[in-house]
Amino acid sequence: MLYQNNGKLEYDLDFISFAISYDKDVINSVLNDFDLFTIEDEVLYNNRVLESIKEITEKSEKARASANSRKKLEFNLIGFERSSLVVTPFFMRSHYVRNAIR
Repeated sequence: MLYQNNGKLEYDLDFISFAISYDKDVINSVLNDFDLFTIEDEVLYNNRVLESIKEITEKSEKARASANSRKKLEFNLIGFERSSLVVTPFFMRSHYVRNAIR
């Protein structure tokens, strides 16, 4: 649930116990007794989860930037402009053309 909610979750024991189908007292004990989670201003979070989400986001942004620069390079190599409305890249093979020689 933390990964789905950007690393933070409203501290509502009734909701959490219902969502994971577990006893409310056990959940309260796990959340408060083992120092696994931090609860501030009725918000529950885990530092490791927040760091992991940050790492995933940074990798995704790097991959997006790399793909965009690759795409820009490919379009520049064949003379396309980004403002062009119709882009037909001639360097890409069609999906129905065979690679094997018959």
